[in-house]
Amino acid sequence: MHKKRTEIIQKGDLKITVIYTGNEVVYGYAYADSHVMSDDDYGDDDMVEKEGPEVEDILIENKTGTIHLSDLLPNKLKDCRFVGPVDCGDGYKESERVITFGDLHIDGSILGILHEVGHVWINERYHSDGSLNYKKKMAKYERHAWGHALSLFNQFKRDGLNLEPNFDAQGIKKFIKESLLSHEIDHRYDEYFSSEGDIKNTDMEFWTGGVSEEEIDDMIKEFLKNDLNSEASLAISKSFRK
Repeated sequence: MHKKRTEIIQKGDLKITVIYTGNEVVYGYAYADSHVMSDDDYGDDDMVEKEGPEVEDILIENKTGTIHLSDLLPNKLKDCRFVGPVDCGDGYKESERVITFGDLHIDGSILGILHEVGHVWINERYHSDGSLNYKKKMAKYERHAWGHALSLFNQFKRDGLNLEPNFDAQGIKKFIKESLLSHEIDHRYDEYFSSEGDIKNTDMEFWTGGVSEEEIDDMIKEFLKNDLNSEASLAISKSFRK
């Protein structure tokens, strides 16, 4: 066990205090570094635990006031923990009751955590919702979690605490749009392999607002950094244009 410590991050007039417990906790699983990917990767025989620094709380304050991010969680899920910074960035791991985060120095990082807090609430509310197919359900969860995050963000801003001082309204919209488009591309990538290259569903499920072909191409390039010229990349790009 490591010694309990705090880290202070200054962003504009915001002071972010991260209180670490000193413990390393499991936040998920991944293939071992020695694992060789193949078409038979459906089991977990070669999976290893991923650990990160456990966080007791994250305090955000300015001259107007202070908020504790742990206070934003549902009362019955107060055992949910923050873990970070970790390489995978923002995420809510329901089975481990863990919210992960990345580098808090980066603009959008706090908004991303609010989104994951939204998932804690949304997943609990719709846990037994079996009325939608998998993609539609995930899209619904993502949009509603962003709605929850924006509601919190706007309330704090009205109270004088702007959690993303370097973002204007367009910056917030762009950040959320890119997040939802990345999920759209992720699901189409999975669909490509599960359907042996035939992506039939061309409707946008995650981001339902306007989007240009250039924006889509940029997002595909970002998502498939090392696989830009593959058949999968071309098929995903084409699926948005049918």
